[in-house]
Amino acid sequence: MTTYVWVEDENRKFNILSLASPDQDFADESKERLERLIVGLRENTSFEISASDATTIVTSIEEWLLGQNRDDDNRPRPKLKSDDPEDDRKTIPLHLDELLLQRGVTDTIFFDLIMEGPPIQVLPGLESVLTIYTSYRADPGDPEKNARNNPNQGGAGQGNQGSEGATGGEAAAPKNEGQGVKINVNTASRAVLRCLFTEAQIPDSVIEGILRYRNEEAPEEEGEEGEEDVAEYGGDVEEGLEPPKQVFTSLDDLESVPEFANIADPKVKEKFISMLTVESDVFSIHMACLFKRNEERKMFVMTRRKCVVIRLEGDENPRLFPIMRLERRRGVRVFAVDFPEEEEERRELLSSDMDEFSIEERKWNPFYVDFYVKEEVRK
Repeated sequence: MTTYVWVEDENRKFNILSLASPDQDFADESKERLERLIVGLRENTSFEISASDATTIVTSIEEWLLGQNRDDDNRPRPKLKSDDPEDDRKTIPLHLDELLLQRGVTDTIFFDLIMEGPPIQVLPGLESVLTIYTSYRADPGDPEKNARNNPNQGGAGQGNQGSEGATGGEAAAPKNEGQGVKINVNTASRAVLRCLFTEAQIPDSVIEGILRYRNEEAPEEEGEEGEEDVAEYGGDVEEGLEPPKQVFTSLDDLESVPEFANIADPKVKEKFISMLTVESDVFSIHMACLFKRNEERKMFVMTRRKCVVIRLEGDENPRLFPIMRLERRRGVRVFAVDFPEEEEERRELLSSDMDEFSIEERKWNPFYVDFYVKEEVRK
């Protein structure tokens, strides 16, 4: 039995809660962005999603979030701290799988698809580009209990809605924490970055330049440090060391991308930057347990699990807290690459530095596309 683990940051994805933003202009823009994302996700493939189907899906999601066109007054509903006492129609989804209940969302659209080649092709699903987990606020606890434990802090025990505390102090305005719905420019897929603005505003060449920048090798001093770290824990297995990639350490680094620096409209550049971040604080941990029944015929038994955690800064060290506890998953999730057309060549170069055991294990890792390549295609 072998367990494979893949940690994926949620901040690389588009947060659908943006459609329910109290800022109506931002909510309308988010709706347009989500439509562009769904259309662009599988564009020019046999499974492409039409603009009309994308509109149907986005409208269904919007109505679901805002509580429109539904009659659930008599349906039992648990009370949540995220409830808005001034608008009890809004619905905060507790799981991304709830998208499968919306019009137009099928398993084929929601999960990743593998298209047999050659070359083999990964078609990302909604699960790989959408999230609900990056917009959060820490639970302030029970106001009365907080007031008893901290009698000198006045309104310290305020709830999420900013109501007056038990001690009569003035309530602080609600404050979102972490990176929020901003998208990590270091990890976001091409489709997610592309959907933020139209091609007329942000040309394709800018998105291409950003992806190329973060796939360049890191400066030598950073690369040497990274190789030492890997070597220390690598043991006797030659896994094939890829040089560390260059990253955007701050959003100012975007000016190092010539295509971005040459954008004529400063307002577009400023707005684009305002939607991005270079950090992540919410992560999905994917696990696959696989038992090889017949290695030659590639017969196996596999089960997948997933949990979502958030990293919060503590007094001494950051701590991880579960948002979604470990649960069984179905469907396909595959580690995506920025330049799939170059992946075969990159994989061959990597394999030249790997030992036979590591090459074979990579073929059995269900989070790599190698797992889905038939042996006769390899040969």
